[in-house]
Amino acid sequence: MQHLDDQPLDLAQAFGNPREDCGATVAFVGTVRNHHAGQPVEGLEYSAHRPSAEAELARICAEAREKFAIAELRIIHRLGDLTLGDSAVLLVCQAAHREAAFDAARWALETLKQRVPIFKKEHYRDGHSEWLDGHSIATDNTPHDR
Repeated sequence: MQHLDDQPLDLAQAFGNPREDCGATVAFVGTVRNHHAGQPVEGLEYSAHRPSAEAELARICAEAREKFAIAELRIIHRLGDLTLGDSAVLLVCQAAHREAAFDAARWALETLKQRVPIFKKEHYRDGHSEWLDGHSIATDNTPHDR
């Protein structure tokens, strides 16, 4: 399961039913924090070209199943206006063993940031807003989040 959603994200729904063949479930929840690059953040806005973004999410899930020994990968990304603490992305990966689940989850998140056309606009406390360039934490040591 992978999709974009305009409504608040539900982690229990993303978890789905546990698989009996999997001994590991790794979940990542990306939330809206109150700062970025030294500026106080009020909230975020995510937008995307849905058909392109959802197709790329599907490709990432398929590639992860080919690259890693995983049984299931679910990615849900929120669109629209988000406030502090809201969940922006949910990723749930199930595998027989934890190493594959952790590796696949990390790879899928980094690949999402690099390839999925989801656009982020930050709204700052001083009243201005800014569209951010996409970043990957896989290529450098600076903390960037989508």
